[in-house]
Amino acid sequence: MKKTILTLQVVTLCIGLTLSNLGCRGKLNDATEHYDIGVLHWKQGRIDDAIEEYNKAITIYPDFEMAHFNLGSLYYEKGDIALAIESFKKAIEIKPDLVEAHSMLGVAYEMYNMFQDAVEEYRKALELDPNQAGNYTNLGNLYYKMEKYDEAIAEYQKAIRITPDFAEAYNNLGYVYYETRKYSFAINEFKKAIELNPDYISAHTNLSMAYRKVGLHDQSKEEIEIAKQLALKKQANQR
Repeated sequence: MKKTILTLQVVTLCIGLTLSNLGCRGKLNDATEHYDIGVLHWKQGRIDDAIEEYNKAITIYPDFEMAHFNLGSLYYEKGDIALAIESFKKAIEIKPDLVEAHSMLGVAYEMYNMFQDAVEEYRKALELDPNQAGNYTNLGNLYYKMEKYDEAIAEYQKAIRITPDFAEAYNNLGYVYYETRKYSFAINEFKKAIELNPDYISAHTNLSMAYRKVGLHDQSKEEIEIAKQLALKKQANQR
């Protein structure tokens, strides 16, 4: 049975942000046109065209931090992590308080197994905005990978305090409890995740595993059957 812990909370919020809405003037105007075209290409799934437009924007106006950020997000989406890191770092160099760039640089560092650098970037993002639950979850996931389980638990709990309906944080918290053999705690957290999101396949799967560990085999079978049915339903909807 597959063990499941959630993936990173990837930030790409600026896909819908056009600089014409920010009131940019003067020499930014030409760069802004390319930026806005890049946003449209991105929304419509034309990733390479979007990259081309963001690069044009940066050529015209090299200090265009949002163009660097979106470019980094697209490189990340394509799996070119080295270029993504370069772009996020440039965005931060221009605008050190750009929270999303610190978050995504942390994500990119984590993909490269540069764990300590990732921790530092998540921490910087949280210093700038302590109310982003996704960054606490990212930090919790990273501490889990580093086998720092107490730290992981603390970060998930912070995420839940900020966003009490954050099903993923409950699931991840439950999984750390499961891995540390605190099965009753794990069961409680998985149940909370399912209460918030009844279609949450990972939480049903994890709850099945936890039930099995405490000898509740009927409940375990019931949960894995629910997970299978939800997976089939999801598959059918994707056709």
